[in-house]
Amino acid sequence: ENALGVLRHIFALNVAHSLCEDPSYTIILLLNDSPVSFITSDQPVINTHSINTELLDAPTELEIYYPVSPKKAVIITMNPEQFKSDTIFVTSEDVNRYNSFVIDRSHEQIFANSESQLSELTFSLSR
Repeated sequence: ENALGVLRHIFALNVAHSLCEDPSYTIILLLNDSPVSFITSDQPVINTHSINTELLDAPTELEIYYPVSPKKAVIITMNPEQFKSDTIFVTSEDVNRYNSFVIDRSHEQIFANSESQLSELTFSLSR
């Protein structure tokens, strides 16, 4: 237990290094000019292939979504052909979809850029 914090950091660095060195993965930058901000959570790195699966089910593919700021996010994918280029300007609908991924995989906490956005999310989750 005492080494868990250090081990988590070492594992994260190893995974990041592996993804950056593997030529089959492409990094896509998502730029958000919409009025809706990207949110994040206590589990900010999301495998998009794990959405709508049971929490302990292992997905067979990996595509990482990571919100970097309220206006920027990255996707690391093996299927870049689903995107038009390596920089994408996203719509409000896109942002809401990615935000739903974050909500789906959060553990206990969700973080938003504004109190009003967090209130809207809290209200929609309580219904």
